Amino acid sequence: MPKSRYKTLILLLILVIFSVYIIYTGSISHSIDVLAGYAIDRQTLYLALILPFIGLFLAFFRIIIGLNISNTFVPITIILTSFVLSPLITFELLFLSLFLGYIGKYFINLFRLHFAVKVSFVIGILSIALILILPFFRNDSFFNNSNSHLLILYGILIISLINERYLTFKPSRSNIISDLKNIFNTIFFSMLVFFLLGGQFVADSQNFYFPWLRQLIEAYPESVFMALALTIIIGRYTGLRLTEIYRFRKLIFKNH
Repeated sequence: MPKSRYKTLILLLILVIFSVYIIYTGSISHSIDVLAGYAIDRQTLYLALILPFIGLFLAFFRIIIGLNISNTFVPITIILTSFVLSPLITFELLFLSLFLGYIGKYFINLFRLHFAVKVSFVIGILSIALILILPFFRNDSFFNNSNSHLLILYGILIISLINERYLTFKPSRSNIISDLKNIFNTIFFSMLVFFLLGGQFVADSQNFYFPWLRQLIEAYPESVFMALALTIIIGRYTGLRLTEIYRFRKLIFKNH
């Protein structure tokens, strides 16, 4: 057996033993109860618990489905912001960030700056622009949310991530169209996972809510190890993605 595979098996064995011990003793459930006793909001604790499940969904949609999703931190930020502020406010911040970012990118290219300095400068300018623009939304749902004090913080965070992912090229029509497709995939994925993890969509005084997975996670926090195990299994997959099967279906099934 190759030495690298031997080390991998040893590492997996240690991980399995540790996981079984944590599940058997209920250490995660106990830690959550202790933290809740210190007046830490259970919603905040839930957001920490769902990160392995977000990683599982990311692995499934990227490797099995073949969906083109931007880097890990952008969808995670969109999902968590949707839980804290609401999907509507998250959309408004996201598109505001993109709009300001592309405008800023056009103007910043007039200066001959190092890339790292250029990115930092654009983030600073966009943060100031966000503060100047937000007062125009004073009658909007921005400030009708109980967590509105987090608005600017999340806005700057989203701006930074969007700037790093989408604004590192020379602006052109082809680049913008390509990014819009990627953004659509990322938003579709983020909203689907938000819904599956118990997020609520409100439309015309109607709540669209899927509580099953959230109830499972809250009742059995140790289920995060199930998410990690499934993520490892998906990570070992080397076959065709579903989108590739659909794209090459005529070639694959021509003899059938």
